[in-house]
Amino acid sequence: MTAPVVDVPRRVDWETLRSQLDWLNTMAMQDLYAVFNRSLEMDPRAAQRYLEEAVADIVAAFGGDSRVLTEGWLDDLLPGHVPQTIPAAPSIEQITAQVGWGTAPMFTGVGNSLVRLSSVVQQHVFGAQRDTVKAFSVDTGLRWGRIARLDSCEFCRVLASRGAVYGSESRALRVGMAGMENHYVGDAGTLRGRRLKSGRVRGEQQHAEKYHDHCRCVVAPAGGSLELGLPDYTERFQEEYAAAVKMLPDGEPITMQAVTRAMRELRK
Repeated sequence: MTAPVVDVPRRVDWETLRSQLDWLNTMAMQDLYAVFNRSLEMDPRAAQRYLEEAVADIVAAFGGDSRVLTEGWLDDLLPGHVPQTIPAAPSIEQITAQVGWGTAPMFTGVGNSLVRLSSVVQQHVFGAQRDTVKAFSVDTGLRWGRIARLDSCEFCRVLASRGAVYGSESRALRVGMAGMENHYVGDAGTLRGRRLKSGRVRGEQQHAEKYHDHCRCVVAPAGGSLELGLPDYTERFQEEYAAAVKMLPDGEPITMQAVTRAMRELRK
């Protein structure tokens, strides 16, 4: 008699992929520095036109490499599950607009063009990874979680502390728990907002799709036989979030802005 096939839980190795993306991003930055130094020999208008084409080439090359790297990583996790949804590559119009923002200091003298352009390139290197995983999760019905760095900002810490809850609006709002209830505080029973019966609401689904300049968060799938395996310091993020919520004045809505502000105060 043949024994039944059982899915063995498998921890997602996001550390290796993140290291590879860091290396890829470093290579992209080297190319950006080279073309930027060449642009310094040109007048601002010519430099802007040159950088529009050069940055588009860098984004296409390294963003494409990031996507291919992530697809191979996903295939190792779940062999044979080829995504049917292909994330769209950034358009020329999008890159042109971003380079226009990046090169504005060349005309105004306010800001740093190299810093701005590096954030544009980095956004597309790491963004290609995130978009590929999200498309894969949609096709396979899996969830995905955000993995932030130890030195990440408060916004990323809040979202990473939630674990693998993203993938649908209901999952993002309920954080994997059943039901919501009104939350009252104080002797007067002041309504503080809505919370989960086993925890608190941490932002909305729309926040999961936001990544600030120079954000190096990655995302990873979970569900079925895949276990996300968040870094140990995620527990610290969860504790910081809980402490920040307690710090809010009675009656103040528990919003992302209020919580991240309180977290910054606690870390001073």
